[in-house]
Amino acid sequence: DVAVVGHLRAVKDPRLTMHVARGLPEQSEIRLLHAGSALERGWSRAARAMERATDRYRWLGGMSGAEARALIRRARLLLHPSRDEGGATVIVEALQSGKLVIASDCAGNVGLLGPDYPGLFPVGDVDAARALLVRAEGEPAFRRRLLATARRRSRLFTPARERNAL
Repeated sequence: DVAVVGHLRAVKDPRLTMHVARGLPEQSEIRLLHAGSALERGWSRAARAMERATDRYRWLGGMSGAEARALIRRARLLLHPSRDEGGATVIVEALQSGKLVIASDCAGNVGLLGPDYPGLFPVGDVDAARALLVRAEGEPAFRRRLLATARRRSRLFTPARERNAL
């Protein structure tokens, strides 16, 4: 299971998540679990249509912060496809939970993950995002590399460090 935590609105690029799900290889066992309320017109209809089109996508709707954190902890990986981001709390949650992260290379995500993070894909690039997910599913060495990099980055976001930074 891959968690996607972000409201359905254009800046969070929910369409990328839906297209990734629809184009996964037949042998893949990836399932995208998308949490977030539909905040802009048409997104709930699009999410429901995608659920009908493929069993690789499930829209969970809005949920509390605690429920979202639990989803991230249960998932194997977080996908964060934002087109623009200031610094996503869900990425920090995933890092602190020891989860792999695949994210767009928008400025906020790069700021959190680092410019050399191996799980970044170009903003809006469905094929690149899908390729990274499939690679994470099938290549243990790539998963280890993602995890090692994520662990190093997670040290930047400990409660004590953040408290001292304030």
